[in-house]
Amino acid sequence: MVPHLRREQPAVIVHRGEGWSLVLGKSEFVLPTVADNSIDSLVTDPPAGIKFMGKAWDGDKGGRHQWIAWLTGILRECYRAMKPGAHGLVWALPRTSHWTATACEDAGFEIRDRINHLFGTGFPKSANASKAIDKRLGKKRPVIGKLASPAGTARVQTMGRPDGVGSGWQESPDATGPGSAEAAQWEGFGTALKPAAEDWILIRKPLEGTLAENLLRWGVGALAIDACRIACESRALRVQVASGTTRRALNAAEDGSLASSGQAAGETDKGRWPSNVILDESVVAEIDAQSGRVGSNGGDVAGAGLGYKGGGHGASRKVARDKGGASRFFYVAKPSTSERDAGLDGKNDGKNDHETVKSIALMRYLVRLVTPPGGVVLDAFAGSGTTLIAARMEGASIIGIEEERRHLDKAARRVRHWCPDPQRQVVLL
Repeated sequence: MVPHLRREQPAVIVHRGEGWSLVLGKSEFVLPTVADNSIDSLVTDPPAGIKFMGKAWDGDKGGRHQWIAWLTGILRECYRAMKPGAHGLVWALPRTSHWTATACEDAGFEIRDRINHLFGTGFPKSANASKAIDKRLGKKRPVIGKLASPAGTARVQTMGRPDGVGSGWQESPDATGPGSAEAAQWEGFGTALKPAAEDWILIRKPLEGTLAENLLRWGVGALAIDACRIACESRALRVQVASGTTRRALNAAEDGSLASSGQAAGETDKGRWPSNVILDESVVAEIDAQSGRVGSNGGDVAGAGLGYKGGGHGASRKVARDKGGASRFFYVAKPSTSERDAGLDGKNDGKNDHETVKSIALMRYLVRLVTPPGGVVLDAFAGSGTTLIAARMEGASIIGIEEERRHLDKAARRVRHWCPDPQRQVVLL
């Protein structure tokens, strides 16, 4: 019996190891097998309904109402399985985040906040208005040069297929100018912005009674604030001491925040309070360069996750120097190719061709924020398994559900690579 599943369905394939289970199937069919009030947190990355890269799994199910109804049904099953007061983080794209948030509310959850993940990478998928007009009018556009790469060269790197075929360097395509007066009027116009943000919607199943009562009965209901503080060196603690600010002074001392003015009150090594903004390293560099206040290039310290206090399992973090700028936020790099493919042999397994792989460090931070120590995490859209890896690294148990066999098998291999289990096994049910 898979832990926390109340019954098992025939012909369901499960990979499992110490503290983790991967179930093959659609979430709407597998989730009803998860026991009531047994899950401590939900961390999941559902489709966005935009048919990303033409993939059918990201279709809109026939339109806005149909898509919201579909996700609402899945989230209602998550709601039933979660303990009262349990938190969740549900990924969304800004374009359809209101669909995702509506589904969360319709399923019964409270919307507590929204974490914005800002990053510097990404390609704008914008139609050239001028080219569209010339094409419509049947006008040939004159070649005016070569499109330069971001490095200023006349060569560009092609991504090719997910398995690497077709990738490499090639000559830049021709740059063309307007071929008609009508097109010239719309030169420089497009249809989309460069993507630089993703959302994680923070939700909570309503408490039973007060926060204290819920914590004592169910062991969930609060966020792991201290475990996710933004790391920094010891610094002076200053508090306001003007008349009537006693409560404010006490709050400042507890928080470890640095007031812009006030009386010195010793030192603190408590990090910055975690915020609802996450940056990647390219955004960090841009912020520090523009602000002229370098605060994010501290040294590496063993034993914690990148950019926040606490952690473990041999990872490293950078200690912000608390000079302002980006040092006040959690920051994390996008997953490298070696991180994505670790555990896959490149031949029998191929490469990790999942379209939306997340960083292990990012998912560790998010799992830690909403999961009590030793808790059970649920991921209704496991993909290539990054959330499972993160949960195990954080000492949590996790159930993952994935409907595509090729992704599920690669996810299992990735989990076993990052979190070795001598008792590993594959169970066919």
